[in-house]
Amino acid sequence: MYMKKIIKIFNLMIISSLICIMGCSQIMYVNKFNIKSSHKEWVEQIGLLSHREIKIQSYRETDKSIEIDINCDTSEKGYKAVCDIVNKHNAYVLENPDYFSNIEDICFATYEPSGEFGMMFLNKECRYYNIDNYLHQLKREDSCELQYAYILMDADISGFLSMDGYVTNKVLIMDYTQSCLNPSDIGMLLSKFSDLEQVIIADTDLAYSLEDIGDAIYSYNDKLEVYFVKSGQLEKYLP
Repeated sequence: MYMKKIIKIFNLMIISSLICIMGCSQIMYVNKFNIKSSHKEWVEQIGLLSHREIKIQSYRETDKSIEIDINCDTSEKGYKAVCDIVNKHNAYVLENPDYFSNIEDICFATYEPSGEFGMMFLNKECRYYNIDNYLHQLKREDSCELQYAYILMDADISGFLSMDGYVTNKVLIMDYTQSCLNPSDIGMLLSKFSDLEQVIIADTDLAYSLEDIGDAIYSYNDKLEVYFVKSGQLEKYLP
């Protein structure tokens, strides 16, 4: 009888602990034991769950789309881990062009530990941040590669700028909604993109002139196409 009472109390303690954990946790991170993906080979090959510096905050998959929210600290190691996943995804798509034959939209978004949005990597225009209003105007070929990188410029990207690494996006979207990277530092940002072809400045409140930013980009690489977003339309910048 005494042992049964102890076992009963022990079981109640376990149940209470589980309820407390489930009720008190604000974020239930995804791990290799609870990720619900029909693309297990891809998840493993790109190392989605193998980096200590990041946590997968959420994984959403439908027949047509994959959206992943990544909780990433703002250190060099955190951003390098994210870029490693993006690069491996792009390499996987090139090596396996038919793997995502039914998938239309793929998006990786990063968030700081505070919950603030940082960067986003996507394969085509999406509904977030009004990107779908203008991105299609580039008329790039459809691909499941993460062709586009979107950066909210008031986010803390110091770790990204100082990391020893690069990312293989072809288009960079710089959103200057609230703050602005000094034109003299733009070369440092662009150097993190190994395959860059086009740069879009989504400007609403610039601390510097469009010409200063455009000239800084061309000074770094005059082969890049530079566009400004004006009234929802892309306008090509010519120095």
